[in-house]
Amino acid sequence: SSLNGLASTGLSTATGGTSASSGSGTGLGQGIDVNQFVQLSLAGDLANISNLQSQQATVNTQSSALATITTNLNALTSAAQALNDPFGVLSAQTATSSNASVLAATASSSAVSGTHTIVVTSLATTSSYYSDAVATSSTALGTGDTLAISAGGSQVASVTVDSTNNTLDKLAAAFNSQTTAVRASVINDANGARLAFVSTATGTPGDLAVTSSLHRTDNSVINLNQAVAGVNAVFSVDSVPISSATNSVSGVIGGVTLNLTAPTAGTPVSLTIGPDTSNITSAITQFVSAYNTA
Repeated sequence: SSLNGLASTGLSTATGGTSASSGSGTGLGQGIDVNQFVQLSLAGDLANISNLQSQQATVNTQSSALATITTNLNALTSAAQALNDPFGVLSAQTATSSNASVLAATASSSAVSGTHTIVVTSLATTSSYYSDAVATSSTALGTGDTLAISAGGSQVASVTVDSTNNTLDKLAAAFNSQTTAVRASVINDANGARLAFVSTATGTPGDLAVTSSLHRTDNSVINLNQAVAGVNAVFSVDSVPISSATNSVSGVIGGVTLNLTAPTAGTPVSLTIGPDTSNITSAITQFVSAYNTA
């Protein structure tokens, strides 16, 4: 109806002989203000667009608020579940050593509170061997020798020296290709190069034994020397003697893992098992904060 009114007004003005336009034409559209025509025709659509944009801004604000609420509620749920877990932080235990440089320990929630006296006599060791020195790692060796290595009483590798492997570098590679129970390498120092063997297991199960020996091309002997024997850790818990192939010991005290790092030198270590009050306090504080935020 607005458009019809505008058109009628324009037409009436044109036919009455008085034109609102500065042009001299007499066409049907003379006297119509086109800009106003367009503005009036779009006014309703623009109002709708403005209204939709306002609604969109409101929805975006609400969506952001809901996302924040969801995040806060999820944080509260996690904090509550941590406190509700029967094997969680409220039942957590901690192990405190009176001498951490000798003995460290960790405790699971199944550990029973109490105090234990521990004496470490000796640590588990890693067995190793080394050869006499030769000039370099690529110096040719005599052939025909067979070198065999055992770990824990069982043979794990055997190499016969021939023209394909008669240097320390090649012998080390040959042993490493046969077994993972022993790692062979070449050590270089001011005296020359030496073939070295180190067990990959500690204690008696990894104790090495080397049979036969090597020769230089002038037939002089290259001895294999024991550097360290593989022996078990020896210690006691509440006066009960314990032997372990490793220095990390589980099961001696229920739910507790002992990490032996040095002999006690005659001074017993006191190990106290009790509730982990620090983590318990932290978990409760986190729940209170999450609750207040939510």
